[in-house]
Amino acid sequence: MRCLPVIRVCSDCQACCEVMQITETEKPAGERCPQQCEKGCGIYSRRPSECRIFKCLWLAETDPKLMKYARFRKAPRIFSAQDRPDISGLLFHAPDETSLVFERETGLMPGIVREVWPGAAEQEQGRRIIERFAGKRLVILVRGDQRRAFGPPEQIQRMAAFIRRRTG
Repeated sequence: MRCLPVIRVCSDCQACCEVMQITETEKPAGERCPQQCEKGCGIYSRRPSECRIFKCLWLAETDPKLMKYARFRKAPRIFSAQDRPDISGLLFHAPDETSLVFERETGLMPGIVREVWPGAAEQEQGRRIIERFAGKRLVILVRGDQRRAFGPPEQIQRMAAFIRRRTG
């Protein structure tokens, strides 16, 4: 008998509401959303489209809509229940539009990680999650304007070559 994965839900986690930039409402990254309330989003039924479509990778890993694709069904799970962003302090997400140029030119699709609170990436749990994720693919830790890459050496080298080509 085959066991189906438990489908994850946001529950009390509101990490994305604080970490992500929302251009539609001009909410900067790293600032609490003014619509956040104790129960979640105060405008949930009419929230911006960016909020409607966003799924962190912790949540997306068990999304039934993605499980219909073989590459997602066969992919090993990276995150545990304790890796939920509001517990671990790290929010992993897919690249933004800027990163798509990188993907087209290098063939790499990095995972982006942002800290829910300062220093979360240096804490023991944060380091373990990044190491686990970086063992599979390139991870870019974003802190304001700074970026730090983790991952297989050949992928980091391809990223460095891409940056050199772009910056001349």
